Amino acid sequence: MVLSFLNEGVPIHGVGFQMHWSLNWYPEKRTDQLGFMWEFLTNMVRLSELGLEVHFTEMDVAIKDPENINVTKRVRQANIYRDMLQVGLCAENFTVFGLWGFTDKHSWIPWFFSTMYDEEYGAALIFDENYDPKLPYYAIRDLLENSGDSDGDGLPNCLEILRGTDPFAENT
Repeated sequence: MVLSFLNEGVPIHGVGFQMHWSLNWYPEKRTDQLGFMWEFLTNMVRLSELGLEVHFTEMDVAIKDPENINVTKRVRQANIYRDMLQVGLCAENFTVFGLWGFTDKHSWIPWFFSTMYDEEYGAALIFDENYDPKLPYYAIRDLLENSGDSDGDGLPNCLEILRGTDPFAENT
């Protein structure tokens, strides 16, 4: 679609992906996650070949039943934030990683899911309702501090994603 618009002379300078996620919508198995990340990166490369920037906009990761969040759910949420930022950092045309707010205190998620689906979702952002950082904040910070080499092996994790290996597996 973007290519046909460009061929018709429509001035397009970039593409934005609304990044509204839920733990229920992201693959659970790491091999499936890597495949998903590879597909996303492949699309970003295609857009780069057209000379277009890519923005990840409105990033949030909703958790069902936010009153009963366990450690597994918190870690999984942080991994989704980290994985998606990692994919973006692998593409030269990636210019924005935007969040849909930063604190759960003012999130749209609880209202939307309770109104539209009669389900309880929330805790989707990187700071809690008291403005304290959550695991996704630290996952993002650590990835940026390490310039995309979060496993410490000296290789950019993009190459590992393309090879289909887990850039975040424990070093043994």
